[in-house]
Amino acid sequence: MPIKYTKAVEEDLTVINSIEPEKISEIIEILQDLKSQTIKPSEIRNSIGNTVSEDQARSLVRAAVNFQVAIQKNPPPTSKELFEEIGDEFKITQEHLTLLKHTIDSEPIILAAKAYSLSYDHPVVFLSVRSKVDIRPVFGVDRTKVVGSITIPTLTIEYGEQSSRNRRELSLAMDEKDLKELADTLRDIVNKIKICNASEAKVDGVSYFVAGEEEL
Repeated sequence: MPIKYTKAVEEDLTVINSIEPEKISEIIEILQDLKSQTIKPSEIRNSIGNTVSEDQARSLVRAAVNFQVAIQKNPPPTSKELFEEIGDEFKITQEHLTLLKHTIDSEPIILAAKAYSLSYDHPVVFLSVRSKVDIRPVFGVDRTKVVGSITIPTLTIEYGEQSSRNRRELSLAMDEKDLKELADTLRDIVNKIKICNASEAKVDGVSYFVAGEEEL
């Protein structure tokens, strides 16, 4: 299965190739010690943040998670295919290929990739929303003058597949009661997320995050 190399992936690999060779074994050791203590990309980045720069840590974790997501797909590329392609496509040293391989195969990256995939494992996902308020005139019986107006709020939701350009829109005309019900429901969802994130609701030893909370 061929890997799609976007400009962002190329930039990440260039940054990874700038990591000082003497720091590679230290990074690998940190990731091995981290094991399954976290599934959050931000915490994985922080764990190696004292060893490499912030940009290097972000590029390494982001590239590793993205490649691990590809590996977990069906049919997946083999590790051999993956690293042969990377070696052929980019001028990256053998030392840095070894670092990338160990990072991709590390337990926290495998779990972070699984969590990231699960958060978007739906036929369609929400992409954006916008609102519009129309004020329409009401004409008199003889249609010679405007005798009033009506306000019509419209909510347009854009949705589609996360990795596809096939985007669709759904426009909903709503009245004041509808808007209040929607606002109450959204507040309820936000409140539930806060409860789940509260320290007393956490299970000891379990790492988790809300879909969309963690950026790669």
